[in-house]
Amino acid sequence: MTHKSGLAALWALLLFSTAPLADEGPVVLGAVISLTGEGADHGLAVAEGLNAAVAAVNEEGGVLVAGVLHPLVLEIMDDRGSTYRAVALAEVLVWRRGVSMFLGGGNPERTRAIARTAAGLQRPTLDLHGLFYGDDLAGFSYSVAPSIDSHAAVAMTAVMLGYRMAGTVVSNISAQAIASDSYMWEVLTRSIATSGFGSAQEPGRLQLVAPGSAQAIEGDPAVLVALSCLDGELLKAADPDRIVLCVDHWSFPRVLPEWFAALDGPIAREAAIMALVARARSTHGLVLADVLGASDFLTFAGPVNMSQGTNAALPARLFAVTLSGLAPLDMADPLALGIVE
Repeated sequence: MTHKSGLAALWALLLFSTAPLADEGPVVLGAVISLTGEGADHGLAVAEGLNAAVAAVNEEGGVLVAGVLHPLVLEIMDDRGSTYRAVALAEVLVWRRGVSMFLGGGNPERTRAIARTAAGLQRPTLDLHGLFYGDDLAGFSYSVAPSIDSHAAVAMTAVMLGYRMAGTVVSNISAQAIASDSYMWEVLTRSIATSGFGSAQEPGRLQLVAPGSAQAIEGDPAVLVALSCLDGELLKAADPDRIVLCVDHWSFPRVLPEWFAALDGPIAREAAIMALVARARSTHGLVLADVLGASDFLTFAGPVNMSQGTNAALPARLFAVTLSGLAPLDMADPLALGIVE
């Protein structure tokens, strides 16, 4: 199955509705992100990626459901950096705009609040990084990437091995977590506690940085591990002499569609990928056939398996961030000392 021929089938997987579709009616997707105010730069990039992906799918004819093609409609609203406004707008999108599924990609706390509101209205939410899983959202929240728990485990394991290979006793290294919300902080702290590192009595030796919290670095850490390579690049740019490792999960084919290659920056591309590999599964409403079960089906982000609510088929990988870009972690030089410029 090719990327081009698979787009419509791929989009068919995200259809979720408590009401039947009209014979030729559109499938309405919703996103509440910050287009103005705090976080607007990120939100505008997310909107660019989502709009580009939806346009590409509609150029292919839309999504095929029960033998009928349905166009996609993307409704985006501006939360202006307010969680209260984001929740209110999510309700508006369901009741007044007929949204059947939400796409995340914005502030993690606001995305989580939107997901809870959407779940109460029998609508699923898809996000990139799997930041909001919990019993209260079972069956209503999905991620196209490994969860932050998986990212943290990969990061801590690789760094621990790196220090051991460098001849350093891991328990003598202090570590601390930097995160933009309490959930991510708990995940990182738990990873530190179970990895063999000492407690952060001497902060600054090693810091784990959760997505979206790159500006919260404290002290002068010897090594930074970012759970987002976008954050890793920002950290490296701020201090070129710093050792920065990051966890990533995207793998692109060599030949990209022209519209995708034209997207400006990694945030827009991640948002487009999120839209392209969207899939919602729930015990409520309509669940379409799982066409991604075929072993030869590949998306821009690799093979997809969403059976656990997060994309278990995309292993997280650790990279070193250099001034020349990302380099896969070389276990012969685990702390990337040989490529620091």
